[in-house]
Amino acid sequence: MKRLVTHDLYNITNRIKKVDRHYNIYFDDKKRKFFAYFKNNYSFLIGERLDKTAVDKAYKTHIRRAKEIFFDIKENNETIIKKQQEELSKKAKDTLGDYLSYADKKGYDVDFSCVERTRWF
Repeated sequence: MKRLVTHDLYNITNRIKKVDRHYNIYFDDKKRKFFAYFKNNYSFLIGERLDKTAVDKAYKTHIRRAKEIFFDIKENNETIIKKQQEELSKKAKDTLGDYLSYADKKGYDVDFSCVERTRWF
């Protein structure tokens, strides 16, 4: 059963309401955790106790910060893609080096005329 929390020891619910008056905090007796709802829609999990992190999370995830959040997501995705490309490039260089080393040891003549020119060659 979920119960609406209106008062708490450190006035965390009031601080969250200062971020936006549409936030409501509920305590789930079954799960023994607090949940934040925005306009009666689930917003985020607070956890087992109300503290400053709940207020920070309410501010951080609020709709007013949507542009910042989307920018952060985009920036993070670009970083991940760049890291993946660098790892793939390193793996390709290592694999090519292994093939060339093997070919050299066996005395094979490697013909690069059929290989498309890339930044690795």
